[in-house]
Amino acid sequence: MIDKNLFKKAITYFLFGSFTIVIALAWNSAFTELIQRYLPNKEHNIIGKFAYALILTILFIFIASLFFDRTSFESYISK
Repeated sequence: MIDKNLFKKAITYFLFGSFTIVIALAWNSAFTELIQRYLPNKEHNIIGKFAYALILTILFIFIASLFFDRTSFESYISK
């Protein structure tokens, strides 16, 4: 028997992940254009891209930690 609450949580996680990918691709395109416009030098361009990736990763981890309950996720994995 499928647990309906577990199924709803799984669908929510999958949808959140899907939208995250779409949004990330949109922002990636925008920031890539921004970096290429204001840092045309290749050396600065690489540094800018890594800084952008690091900042977004930290920001995403912070935002995701606000949305997901860690204890329920850990109990789901341990089943």
